Formats: sequence, structure tokens, C-alpha cells
Amino acid sequence: MKVDRICLIDPKNNGLKLVVSFSENIMAGLEIKLLKSDKTEYKTIKTTISPNTKYHKEISIEPMQLHKGFLVWNVVLCSSDIKTEKATFELTLQQNLQNLRPTIPTQRNIVSIPPCRFNKTIDFTDSLMFMVKGL
Repeated sequence: MKVDRICLIDPKNNGLKLVVSFSENIMAGLEIKLLKSDKTEYKTIKTTISPNTKYHKEISIEPMQLHKGFLVWNVVLCSSDIKTEKATFELTLQQNLQNLRPTIPTQRNIVSIPPCRFNKTIDFTDSLMFMVKGL
């Protein structure tokens, strides 16, 4: 797995919070996989996101279990409004209520989004690697 995006995590703060959001009028299906350093699955989350809402998820995990592990997200989306063709996706990671700052932002601008009523979607996959600070 080629990963250019690194996210440093604090070894003293257990847990990880994920917040996923889109700009308005987007419906989405989301699959998030948390993988250990050997790429075995630790947790898989599957959910849908309704227009104008955010998805929040708390994951109980010790930082050392994340070290050199991966977060992979797969997104399938369409527009609930025929006039909406562009959107912004954002995945925010937090530890102890502090936003983490990956080396490459997890925000993505999306264009040419098809309307849901045409039974068409677009999708994308992205990822990052976790590294524990100080190791």
C-alpha cells in the first residue's frame, strides 16, 4: 500500500475520533477501515451520510496499536439536488478533542457529481498511515 499521507498521534492519548462531512446536498455511503501495521483489520465502519449532516465515530484504541497502521476510506456519493455538481469532502481526526494534522490534508474537492435520482454515483478511496510521536 503506497501511502504519502502521515498522521502523527500522541502516545499519551488513547482513542481516536473521526468526523466526516460534506458540503451541502450530498448523500454518501462510507466505509472506513482501520488496519494494524501488518495490514490486518482492526475495525471496519460502514455508514451512510444524509445531506447536510456529519458523521462522528469514537474508536477506543491505544496509540501503539495504531503505530504504522493505516486508515483507509472508501466513499460513494451523489447529489440530492440536481443543481449541486460540486462538493467538498473532509475527514477530521481528533485525539483528546485536538484536531490531528496529517502531512497531506484529508479534504477533497469533488466535481461532476451526478444527481442521485439518475441512479449514478462517483466514488473515491484514500488513506493515511499513523505514526506515534517520538518513535
